[in-house]
Amino acid sequence: MTVDGVARTYALHVPSTFQKNAGALVIVLHGSGGSGLKIEGNTGFSTLADQDGCAVAYPDGLVNPTIAQTDWAYFFNDFTDDAGFLRQLINTLQANVEPDRNKIYVTGFSAGALMSHRMGVQASDLVAAIGAVEGTLSSSTTPQTVPAALGAVSVIALHGDQDSTVRYCGSQTDASQEDTFNYWSGSSANSCSNFDTSSALCDAQGNITAVVEKDATSCTGNTEVKFYKLIGGEHEWYSNPMNVSGQVPFNPDFDA
Repeated sequence: MTVDGVARTYALHVPSTFQKNAGALVIVLHGSGGSGLKIEGNTGFSTLADQDGCAVAYPDGLVNPTIAQTDWAYFFNDFTDDAGFLRQLINTLQANVEPDRNKIYVTGFSAGALMSHRMGVQASDLVAAIGAVEGTLSSSTTPQTVPAALGAVSVIALHGDQDSTVRYCGSQTDASQEDTFNYWSGSSANSCSNFDTSSALCDAQGNITAVVEKDATSCTGNTEVKFYKLIGGEHEWYSNPMNVSGQVPFNPDFDA
């Protein structure tokens, strides 16, 4: 594809079981230094697509000159217009692949997770839900505020408590998982009114609490915001079951 005069690339997997106007479309975003084909292999989404009959697209990020490797223009990392690229990609695949318009999802790892959050905020007219793995809402070297979401969108997030790249309770540059959950469940996004726990993911001193799962429901548009702590988890996309006691990472409530 050509976007703003720049060639953009992606890999596309459409299984033979995909049904037009009924099947889902999943956009999978790699981390910094990665590629669409690499994240396809790391996640196994194409195998899952064959089982479930959904289409999967794996876009490639451009090289960010600041870090000299592929990256995504998540909130406050605006080296290019990736939100525009992904909107155009979704619209192109909507026309060519013809998924169910109500079953378009964006997920990603690390920088791809940060970009998934941005797409949830800025493209909820196209995207039904996002999934963020080892990422956060935003990253900025100066204090900046993420704008209100365009509309309601469901969110699932997984984050390892031992992640030293994108720290669980945030840093001077990255929003914490608590900040991220509160944004999505609050008035800036989904305006949820029911929480399965009132406890915070991070305390006032920025320490990780004992909460392993947090769920917000009764949200605008019947959306939901769900978070899982991956106990012992590092900055990785794990493919093993996570509710097995004694295994790392572990979460007693996450059966996938």
